[in-house]
Amino acid sequence: MKNYISISEVEARTVIRISTGQDELDWLYGVSKFGPVCSWGMPVATISTWCGEGGVGKSRLAIDVAKAKVEEGSTVLYFQNEVDLPTLASWVNNNSLKNFYCSEVTALAEQVEAVSQAKPDLVFVDSINLVDEYGTGTAKSIKKIIDAFRKVIRGTNCHVVILCQLNKEGSATGSTALGHLPDTNLTLTNFENDFKVAIGKKNRYGPKGSEFFGIWRHTDTGVECVSSNRLRHGKWCEAHDMVGNGRPELPDIDWDAAAAPHPIISDFGVRRQKKLDLSEFYNEFPASGLVYKANDSLPLPVMKLSDSSGKIKITPAMRDALAIVNGTPKQSFFTRWKFGHGLR
Repeated sequence: MKNYISISEVEARTVIRISTGQDELDWLYGVSKFGPVCSWGMPVATISTWCGEGGVGKSRLAIDVAKAKVEEGSTVLYFQNEVDLPTLASWVNNNSLKNFYCSEVTALAEQVEAVSQAKPDLVFVDSINLVDEYGTGTAKSIKKIIDAFRKVIRGTNCHVVILCQLNKEGSATGSTALGHLPDTNLTLTNFENDFKVAIGKKNRYGPKGSEFFGIWRHTDTGVECVSSNRLRHGKWCEAHDMVGNGRPELPDIDWDAAAAPHPIISDFGVRRQKKLDLSEFYNEFPASGLVYKANDSLPLPVMKLSDSSGKIKITPAMRDALAIVNGTPKQSFFTRWKFGHGLR
């Protein structure tokens, strides 16, 4: 009996996705195209890991996504193994979310059984390090956990997010299998007073590269995304009717033409420019756009955009591409440049 078939007998299928409820996070996961329609978000029947430093915001982001999904009518199952359920309820802070199911079981078989019974659209495992079978995080134990969840969600529209810790080297704790076996890796790291969510070493059904990241900020009620890097992606803007309709008409900027390196762009805040006295550089905010003075203290890419008068004009479309949406124009603009996550 042969255990192979011709590829001509296999029916190809487009990856189906479910939205996270957050545009920037959907963009990081990737896009599928159904004819003229583009769909961003988490691929169904797949597994992703969110690996982050301790206390960075993994659980808060997970809870915000879970709440948004339940509010739109989805069912979420949240395995909280780090704190008790009353504490989780206080973090969720909304007792009207009937389809937000939670459990504190730590045995893999019990978690898999709960998924089978609840039939959720989205599962969070917070965290894998506390699943009984994880042990010391060997490749064998991690494979057992991943395989069990993959089997129970096969053929469904469910996505599983597994939270885990980063070690001092910036990799997921335990065997390297935790970075290899899931379909998507996201890393969460501290970034000034905010935290950065970036594509890790693997994204089977989505984009890869250091330019794919977003910035989130802690608030009194949870977290909020403060970046709009998706607006630098032509496909996103086109699909959301953002070109030629008063929304970002993205500027064509050749960063490679500059003779010197751009540390604030290439390292995304690892090597930061000194903090700026905003009043020293701010010129005016006319109806047509933002105008700033070019100065040696400004990041190099801004200087490269200056004209002979030493001024830089940022049009309203470029302003949107820079994600200047909150606060006064000068604060928003220089905050983006200072932290290195704006126009790239």
